[in-house]
Amino acid sequence: MIFFRISDIIVIRECYKLRGNVMKIFSMFDGVGGFIVGLENSSKEVFQTLYSNQYEPSRKTQDAYEVGLYRFPDMEHIPTDVALIPNEKFEEMKANGVDMI
Repeated sequence: MIFFRISDIIVIRECYKLRGNVMKIFSMFDGVGGFIVGLENSSKEVFQTLYSNQYEPSRKTQDAYEVGLYRFPDMEHIPTDVALIPNEKFEEMKANGVDMI
């Protein structure tokens, strides 16, 4: 698992800003979207989340997933175990320019 310090996010943000680039993101194990909110609060112009994954295998209802659908309607949400996401979906993400998982 990769952890970013706040200072790492700031450096990434500033490098992408200088280049005029957008970092496209797939947010795995998303919960209710705290990571997405943090990145967007840092810079909506730099960080763009295209895909989100939230799945709770021990629960019949997927409440956190439903919150994500409501709060972030403009991204694709994947409500399944990450081990079951087909390789074709990751190839699609790559083709769509996803830089960070």
